[in-house]
Amino acid sequence: MEMVTQAILVSWTTTLIAALIYCYLYFVYRERFIGFFAAFWVLYTVKLAFDLTIELTAPNFFFLAINHLSVIFMGYAALETINAYARLKTWRPVYYFAFPMVVWILFTSRYHPTVTLLTWPAYLYCAGIFLYTSVIFFRQKDYSAFLKPVTAVVFFTWGGVQLAYPFIRSDMTGSVFGYSAASVIKLFVALSVLLVYFEKIRKDLTDSDTRLRQIINLVPHHIYAKDLQGKFILANEAVARTFDVPLAELTGKTEAEFRRGEIEPKTLRQDDHEILQSGKAEAVAEEVVLDAKGKTHYFQTTKIPYTALNSDQPAVLSVAIDITDRKQAEKENARLQDQLQQAQKLEAVGQLAGGIAHDFNNLLTGIAGNVELSLMEIEPEHPLAPALLDIKHASERAEALTRQLLAFSRKQLIQPRLVNLNQILDNLAKMLGRVIGENIELKMIREPKLQAIKADPSQLEQVLLNLVINARDAMPEGGRLIIETANRRLNGQHLKNFPQARPGNYVQLSVTDNGIGMDEAVQKHIFEPFFTTKPKGKGTGLGLSTVYGATRQNGGLIDFVSAPGKGTTFFLYFPQADETEDPLAMPPVKKNLPTGTETILLAEDDPLVLDMTLKIIKHLGYRVHYARNGAEALALGEKYGSSIQLLMTDVIMPLMNGKELAERLTKAFPHIKVLFTSGYTDDVIGHHGILEDGINFLPKPFTPRLLAQKLREELDS
Repeated sequence: MEMVTQAILVSWTTTLIAALIYCYLYFVYRERFIGFFAAFWVLYTVKLAFDLTIELTAPNFFFLAINHLSVIFMGYAALETINAYARLKTWRPVYYFAFPMVVWILFTSRYHPTVTLLTWPAYLYCAGIFLYTSVIFFRQKDYSAFLKPVTAVVFFTWGGVQLAYPFIRSDMTGSVFGYSAASVIKLFVALSVLLVYFEKIRKDLTDSDTRLRQIINLVPHHIYAKDLQGKFILANEAVARTFDVPLAELTGKTEAEFRRGEIEPKTLRQDDHEILQSGKAEAVAEEVVLDAKGKTHYFQTTKIPYTALNSDQPAVLSVAIDITDRKQAEKENARLQDQLQQAQKLEAVGQLAGGIAHDFNNLLTGIAGNVELSLMEIEPEHPLAPALLDIKHASERAEALTRQLLAFSRKQLIQPRLVNLNQILDNLAKMLGRVIGENIELKMIREPKLQAIKADPSQLEQVLLNLVINARDAMPEGGRLIIETANRRLNGQHLKNFPQARPGNYVQLSVTDNGIGMDEAVQKHIFEPFFTTKPKGKGTGLGLSTVYGATRQNGGLIDFVSAPGKGTTFFLYFPQADETEDPLAMPPVKKNLPTGTETILLAEDDPLVLDMTLKIIKHLGYRVHYARNGAEALALGEKYGSSIQLLMTDVIMPLMNGKELAERLTKAFPHIKVLFTSGYTDDVIGHHGILEDGINFLPKPFTPRLLAQKLREELDS
């Protein structure tokens, strides 16, 4: 009896220790299958406590019933343990099978049959569960090859002991052996399940680390950790892609080792030291990183102190977002804002230019016309001739200034037609040679099969002349000037600086000098009106602004490249024309002043221009009716319309503008031809400065020769 009691005490002690260990593990880690296994050991402890009580006292119904019911519940706890671990569902008949065994235990505990009959069903139930557990453990694939068979064998052995236990405890020797064997096996069971649990934790940590690395590597931003020497101790694939190396090669190396020997900026390490000292996270608004190809990247970085696993070495963990595209977008936005401001400046000055152009050109028309008429009436040796010539030259300069004002602001009325830029170069070749002087070498490279464009030839000549003059002034000590034409196909990449332009076929005109060039500060303002780097009195600041305005008004694009000391190249691109008319055909120039005898109706609201124009028309031999506004001209037209061959009218007039006058008069008298004249049309007879088809126009100011030629041209058309 004493030996049995000692065996029970040893077994109870080992069971209690196992119960305490698994209860602790469950309350710390809250693993479901550990919780069921802890319940198993608690029930086993209760069962052994009642075994000891029955052994020391007379057996009674209550003790026997509780003792053997504990075995049933132990079996249930063991079953739930393995099912929770293997993520299996318990077969419901197992619960139903436990019910008749409970009835049997209660019955046998009351009527005291043999020990074997009393205990065999409960232990058979437990033995079956342990054998089932052995099979399940053996079939598991998520832990080591050594632990799997060991655990299966331990549970199989315990199942065998449970199955034999009712038969071997019929005497004292059997009981002692049963309790002693159970103590040893329980020790192996507790240890094997504990090892299984640790293996599960290791596997879960490995899987978690793998998933975390997969997630980190999928993140497009830089995630990395560096020690105090700037060496990587952790990094994701985004970092490896930046430095164009396998991820494994980053560990233990600095950024400088992947940038062709460049030394890592000391400021980065200083920032890391400060973060470690403060112990707080810090956001760095902008960090510059060079990749393996030397390309600059900008990163917005957040840094925190970090200590790696299995290491007490301080480090800094960083999450860096590549803001290079955003920086470029900001630069592009700033560039577009500058373009918008430039356009607004041009528009504002253009409004001013348009406002004064009408009256100013009327004044110039009167001055220039009367001067030329006076010069036609006197001999060259007349004392007033030099003064009149000075006035003529001054009016021509004033006319050119007004034309430039209207050109850069795109308010000048143009008459586009098919033009070949090679023909423009041929026409200006001699004059350009005189303009640049002998100390500058001029080279023209013409595309033999250059396509035609649709533009105003006079404006193209002015654009080219202004670019050549600008290049000449950039080479005060002499140099080389290259003018080149070419056919170009421009796509989205070429047109990135021109959002409004469309990809397609263009004709390129480039003007290159090897002069002093321009720095970035000058480049920002070169197209602004009145901006000049020349000394006072040497330039108006309208040359390049005129080039810009005239190019854009003719549907072209303008770009340039320049650097101090390396010269400048201007690129002009004009869309190729679809028309097949010969662009090289030039109208004949009439040298003699043409005259006529037809009748002309003149409508002009400015007295000075009206008086001068009347003199010229009468001088040329024409008959003329005149009016000072549109309504008065309409009345004269309705009265003398059958005898009038041509209406010459100003565009902007009070009461009725020139276009309305022409429409009403030609409707009544279709034979009347119309010639418009104005210094500023305000889009009455054109759109965006481009003359409407079928409109005949003479811009102010005009000379008697120009007026005579235009009148004869319209009357003979």
